[in-house]
Amino acid sequence: MLKAVASRLFAPLAPDVRQLSNEELALRAPDSAKAKEELVTRLSDDVLYFLIAQLKSVKFDSYSQRQCALDLLQEVWLTWLANPARFRVDAHSNFKAWLFSVARNKLIDLLRKQKPELAWEDADSFVQMRIDDDYAQQLIDQATSEHLAKAIQDLPYLQREALSLQLEGFSVQEIADITHTEKESIKTRLRYARGKIADAMHVGESQ
Repeated sequence: MLKAVASRLFAPLAPDVRQLSNEELALRAPDSAKAKEELVTRLSDDVLYFLIAQLKSVKFDSYSQRQCALDLLQEVWLTWLANPARFRVDAHSNFKAWLFSVARNKLIDLLRKQKPELAWEDADSFVQMRIDDDYAQQLIDQATSEHLAKAIQDLPYLQREALSLQLEGFSVQEIADITHTEKESIKTRLRYARGKIADAMHVGESQ
């Protein structure tokens, strides 16, 4: 009796899942409901925001757009929850990036079915105004949230996607991995995107 009580008293405390990294949680997830719940809670808003931003290419009303994003988010989590072991640290170093890759694949499948005519890229139409990078960054930094959101929404799909992922904190290499794209292509999309946004801000200033 005393031995059993002592073993409980002096047993090592279970780690607080809130203190674990995404990757540590993903490794525990196959055997831990708490790890699964923490990951869903921690990352759902980020994935949902990304999905909504990309769905702006499709002419939904705001409610339908959000509902579609929520449906996709549910599919993303169900894909992982059906087999949490499919994420392996030896094959994927970043769980959030891996999850965004799943979300992106499901989103692309939907958009190709719903909007086959969607303008995926606009690589040849770089901003006509040749403004330097420092001035472009200054214009973007000074833009209001409303104007910046509108300028991002008007970008071609793949440029908006790359910029949205960068705003989520992903590196250029991680964006390339998520989108299955060459790193240099991502750099080009980001450069075009920032240039077009700066151009829109400059035009707004001059009006």
